[in-house]
Amino acid sequence: FISDKSNIKLVEYDYYNFASINNNLVFKHVDEDVELLLFCNNDIKLLNNAITQMVEVYNTNKQTGTVGVRLHFGDNKIQHSGVIAFVDDKYNIRVSHQGIGSYFNYHQGRKEVFGNTAAFMMVKKTLFNQIGGFEESYNECFEDVELNIECLDKRLKNYFIGTAVAYHYESQTRNKDNEKLKREYEDYTQRLLPKILGSRMCHN
Repeated sequence: FISDKSNIKLVEYDYYNFASINNNLVFKHVDEDVELLLFCNNDIKLLNNAITQMVEVYNTNKQTGTVGVRLHFGDNKIQHSGVIAFVDDKYNIRVSHQGIGSYFNYHQGRKEVFGNTAAFMMVKKTLFNQIGGFEESYNECFEDVELNIECLDKRLKNYFIGTAVAYHYESQTRNKDNEKLKREYEDYTQRLLPKILGSRMCHN
């Protein structure tokens, strides 16, 4: 419950580009003295004190990159338990969410992960600025994955908190069609994959 709404500012955009909109909000509308940023989609419903638990990670670990929480679809299946990257049986690099589509396959407690989804993700404002924000060349998705990779390249740790929980009614406000899938494929093959292959993780 917020008793004083005088510090709330609503900024509306007449277009959708996740990276561009969020960068503009941070760089143009967030006060200089703000310490932590919380990116949150408009289809998130908190189930407990997730934000408090996220802040606690930063208070206890100076080497933190991003922090994420356990997200469930509306049918209670897991949507996010940390971003994972792996090589499939055809030697292709894949990116997905740990435990997606299951009911119980999620990390317990606090765990270091490859990354977190920006559907509900916290990061230090100074770090976000240092990275340069989200890469705006992405048309559909994966800009959050690249930001997580940037954190890893800086030798920071991305944390997932299994006890911090929310619903994510994923993309119910956006249509899914063949054009969207095409943009996702282009974002992955032309932008994210080269970033993964060029990161320090692949050269250590």
